[in-house]
Amino acid sequence: MYSFMFVDCLYVSIRTEFETKKHAVYCIVAYDLDGRKDILGLWGGESENKHQWMQIFDELKCRGVEDIAFISMDGLPGLEDDAKTIFPKAVIQRCIVHLVRNSMKYIPSKNYKEFTANLKLIYKAPNKKVALLEFEKFKERWSEYPGAIKIWESNWQHVEQLYNYTDSIRKLMYTTNTIESINSSFRKVTAKGTFPNETAVLKVLFLRVLELYDKWKGNSLEAQEQQLKAAGARIVFTESFTGATLDRPQLNELRKALEAGDTLMITKLDRLARSASQGITFIEGLLSHGINVHVLNMGLMDNTPTRKLIRSILLAFAEFERDMIVERTQEGRRLSGHYGGRPRKYKREQLEHAMLLLESNSYKQVSTMTGISVSTLYRTKLRKEV
Repeated sequence: MYSFMFVDCLYVSIRTEFETKKHAVYCIVAYDLDGRKDILGLWGGESENKHQWMQIFDELKCRGVEDIAFISMDGLPGLEDDAKTIFPKAVIQRCIVHLVRNSMKYIPSKNYKEFTANLKLIYKAPNKKVALLEFEKFKERWSEYPGAIKIWESNWQHVEQLYNYTDSIRKLMYTTNTIESINSSFRKVTAKGTFPNETAVLKVLFLRVLELYDKWKGNSLEAQEQQLKAAGARIVFTESFTGATLDRPQLNELRKALEAGDTLMITKLDRLARSASQGITFIEGLLSHGINVHVLNMGLMDNTPTRKLIRSILLAFAEFERDMIVERTQEGRRLSGHYGGRPRKYKREQLEHAMLLLESNSYKQVSTMTGISVSTLYRTKLRKEV
């Protein structure tokens, strides 16, 4: 049995004999009852549809997944009810973040900040009663955008059911960040270029999955804490913070607590700092004050020439890796000419022409004539009227 299961789909480019098409890759990630994360599988398909999802759920059942407490998914029509037929005890939860994004399509961009702040008061309310009161205020404030309100009214049951559980469970339930972060990792190895076939895609993603498992096994806070305690650490400081800076809350507390004769244990040197100069300065500062430094995968640090050379090389590699990531990102943006944000799908002239057509035609007719979706026409017209 799994406590949480997250389902999502990403798309990759596959090259056929005559053209390049986007193909779907179905992915499922779950947490077991001990809190361990597990990728249950990857499946290929031409596009995302509920029938293939049902085949996948049925396969999981045959593989021995008896039941699931919570399933988080997007709102693919009909999928929620069908999933309940295979896992009848599961609570199906729509991703609140996706609801926010979908409803923002109806709102002028200048109002995004206020709109999202009002929504946060609803789904982060302390209880169901407060959430309902905030929703009434929300409907009154944004009544001129019925499309946005309708999305929340039709999915209100998914907001209400959040308050049947504790705050820690709610945070996991209302977002699909768990699987989206994994999909983001997958895109790093699939975004560039195209693949000859589905098998090639799945091979690359399988190798990525192995890398992720290695990362979860050794680099998670829980795993590192266990390693430190097994090595004899009495007090453990943990934090989820980038090693690119030494100005970190828990590291600052650690500095205050250390005294001469103490031993600082670290699982790996790059957990302390990614900059060679910062890391060396920090360690040598501790050593000069009589504080020992023990890196679990390297041994006890001291000021002998050999140890100085080793830590300089390892920290330099950590800094080099970080700089290369930044350089590759900047180079990719330069070559693509894209520096953040989603490119506009339609030119201004196209939208202005569509607005003229709306003066004598319906939204549906103009959408058929121009290929511009009804929702885009609606938003463009609203922006012109504001």
